[in-house]
Amino acid sequence: MTEVYIVVDGYYSDYRIEAVFSTKELAQGYVDIYDKASKWGGDKRIEEYNLDEPVKLELGLDVRIAKDGSVANVFLVVIKDNNNVGFKFFDLDTPKNLAWIVATEDKERAIKVVNEKRTQILALGIWGDDGKVREMIA
Repeated sequence: MTEVYIVVDGYYSDYRIEAVFSTKELAQGYVDIYDKASKWGGDKRIEEYNLDEPVKLELGLDVRIAKDGSVANVFLVVIKDNNNVGFKFFDLDTPKNLAWIVATEDKERAIKVVNEKRTQILALGIWGDDGKVREMIA
């Protein structure tokens, strides 16, 4: 697997790519020059990435359902490596809606799955508590 070495700087909204290298030694040389030039030390750092790494992408549905079971909204989403499937959060709408991603494009099935989760959450008395729901599914 071919790797690339990306020199980055900054954090959050100030995060940016400075340069891309084929070897770690070249990237480190770039960082070292900046470190020597700065009396406080640089924020530049090296991130390593594999090129053409296989990624499993599929479509799913993000279902928003209210406490009473009414469906507030359903969004089509991209699921990457099955990482973002399941409970997301209770959104800030009034009333709070349960947001849950299901790995299917079948709207009826997705709503049924999330409605079953809604029922479990209500039975446990943890509606609106993100932390307790995360504990429930852990």
